[in-house]
Amino acid sequence: MTKKELRNTIRQKKKGMTSKEIREKSEKIFKQLEKMKQWKNADCIFSYVSYNQEVYTRGRMAEWLAQEKKIAVPCVIKEEIKFYSIDSMADLKEGYKGILEPERKKCADGETGIMLMPGLAFDELGHRLGYGGGYYDRYLKRYQSNFLKVALAYDFQIVEEIPCEIHDQMVDWIITENRVIEIEQHK
Repeated sequence: MTKKELRNTIRQKKKGMTSKEIREKSEKIFKQLEKMKQWKNADCIFSYVSYNQEVYTRGRMAEWLAQEKKIAVPCVIKEEIKFYSIDSMADLKEGYKGILEPERKKCADGETGIMLMPGLAFDELGHRLGYGGGYYDRYLKRYQSNFLKVALAYDFQIVEEIPCEIHDQMVDWIITENRVIEIEQHK
């Protein structure tokens, strides 16, 4: 299956999810994430702000901020993303493609922590199929050693094989509502 075909297949499955399903599965995913010692020890959580039918991060981000966790979220600037720290969910405004983005006050680029990775599909070798813009691939090429890269996904987003290219960045862990996959190279 080509990347385009795989993107279309997964998008259709995601569109078939109800809000209730998204919230329930997201809750299970976050419970597994928050058990990880790497999570507990992370200096900063680099999190995407959920959009459409992605694993729902918004409510959890508000909880993490209330627990005084340091959170940084991406902002699209031209053809790149940069991460900025936020103090509250009120720091987010509608930005690129209607996705909530942070005010550009405190740049977090270069810091270390856990990066929560969005994506359309993943395989058990750690390959990720994004949305096609290459934003995370370019960012991680610059800052890869700074992060434990954790993909948040629904079970149906785990596929046998992702067609990959040399520039595609891999994830270290994949967490779904039913399992935690530690990529072999990191065991």
